Amino acid sequence: KLACCLNAVSLALLDAGIFLRDLPIAATVAITSKSNGQVIFDPNRQEERDGATLFHVAILPNSKQSEILFAHLETGGMMALDPYDLENILSKGIVAATITAEYFIDIYKQSTLRSLYARDL
Repeated sequence: KLACCLNAVSLALLDAGIFLRDLPIAATVAITSKSNGQVIFDPNRQEERDGATLFHVAILPNSKQSEILFAHLETGGMMALDPYDLENILSKGIVAATITAEYFIDIYKQSTLRSLYARDL
């Protein structure tokens, strides 16, 4: 929910034509007891209810090293995470947010081109 809200605001600002130096994009990843330590990208409601440890990360993808805006960890009481798990889930969260950013930027470019072509007709 947190990532979705930030992404909606970012896209609304773009759509409104407001200049942004960078496009803040967020993603959520999770580890559940059923995932055997595997990181789940964009967990669904059931996966969140299964005692997941959720990690929300927001980045500025156009910065030199995908600068992290915020990172928020929610533990569902499932398990304690060691430092390796935290590093792993952070890196997967950054990857998920970067992929999301590329997808959103591509959609925005296509939308802008369609608008320009529609004006020329």
